[in-house]
Amino acid sequence: MPLLEVKNLTVRIETLKGSLSAVDNISFSLTEGEVLGIVGESGCGKSMASYALLDLLPPFSSLEAQQLSFLNRDLLHASHREKRNLRGKDITMIFQDPMTSLNPSFTIGFQLRESIMRAEHNKKKGWRKRAIELLKHVGISEAHERLDSYPHELSGGMCQRIMIAMAIATRPQLLIADEPTTALDVTIQAQILKLLQSLQKEFGMAMILISHNIGLLAHMANRVMVMYAGQIMEMGKTEDIILRPEHPYTQALLAALPENYSNTKHRTELPSIPGLVPDLAHRPTGCQFHPRCKEKFDRCEKELPELKEHNKRKIACHLYDPPSTKLT
Repeated sequence: MPLLEVKNLTVRIETLKGSLSAVDNISFSLTEGEVLGIVGESGCGKSMASYALLDLLPPFSSLEAQQLSFLNRDLLHASHREKRNLRGKDITMIFQDPMTSLNPSFTIGFQLRESIMRAEHNKKKGWRKRAIELLKHVGISEAHERLDSYPHELSGGMCQRIMIAMAIATRPQLLIADEPTTALDVTIQAQILKLLQSLQKEFGMAMILISHNIGLLAHMANRVMVMYAGQIMEMGKTEDIILRPEHPYTQALLAALPENYSNTKHRTELPSIPGLVPDLAHRPTGCQFHPRCKEKFDRCEKELPELKEHNKRKIACHLYDPPSTKLT
């Protein structure tokens, strides 16, 4: 039985331009202990999809889905109280910027205590000892002193470790990490990713790791889901997606990685994807990626490709759904 099951999820945001689909009819599942990487450019709907799972969508937004379930519990028709009991206990989340995720008005100890009491059924006794254990577990030295510190007194890397400590306090079955290293410098990024990987294996929890860097997911994810303009372009085992990408968008993302760039006399610039992500208020017809795609043909401009099984993966591209006639 899947830990998480999502079928035909759509998230709409009401704006002055009308109703916009930030997430457009996506489906995926997650098994216990599995790490799913979600990758794509900014604004592709990665974070919005995760907010929908936690009932954290912004104002003037709504979701619809055929199925949204966690451990066979129906989240679509669950009450606000049921979702709240699930959020922060069985499903926890780490956000992009730890400096703004922590409350600047309260000490680290006070904020950790709330997570610990939630895990210990509101037992106040012994929370400080448990907090020190959690801080040591995520690699924070002099943990007993840090409990009395405020977020602004700590570095970004240390604040992110505290956010991780809060997230694992309840021993969740699913941890969602929304670009957990974006606000950190390169050396600290590697430490945080190594910590997350270690904790995921230690606790056996499932994880959704969201990133705009597809190379980062290669070392952590069992499967990768590539999103563009709120839709899934390609999804499959990490090894297949990273080593043998088939969707033109996935190929372009990998080609733009500095480590895949070879500076020869025939290539002097780092490859990039021409154009911009489409405005959700003025979506192109057909495939959403076709205005930027080097492999497009006439069908791409007219018909939206379906996400279909192909070569040990799912892919939404007319190149693998003949017949096709390339544009001249």
